[in-house]
Amino acid sequence: MKPTIGELLGFALGRMGMSLADFRRLTPSDFEEAAKAYLEGQSLKERGAWERARMVAMYAAQPHCRKRVTIPLPWDKNRPQGEEKRGREARAEAERRFRELTWQKPKD
Repeated sequence: MKPTIGELLGFALGRMGMSLADFRRLTPSDFEEAAKAYLEGQSLKERGAWERARMVAMYAAQPHCRKRVTIPLPWDKNRPQGEEKRGREARAEAERRFRELTWQKPKD
């Protein structure tokens, strides 16, 4: 079901914060692109909030558990296969650089 012009206007002015003059100047394809970008930005904000909530929950639960606590979120399974390994390698590199910059001995 296609949205009505009134619904699009309400979305543009109410949610996106667009002015009426800006809305009137947009072509339908321009509005579609602007709406996609807005919704993607909102999705990223929401995802960030979920990531922060997960970290708080993990840190709160970890002292009470013997094993490492993990709280998966829906987008975790969409990560590329090698991303976790690259994360570990990046962390090891960051630790090495930190030790180098602070003149600490390397870990054995």
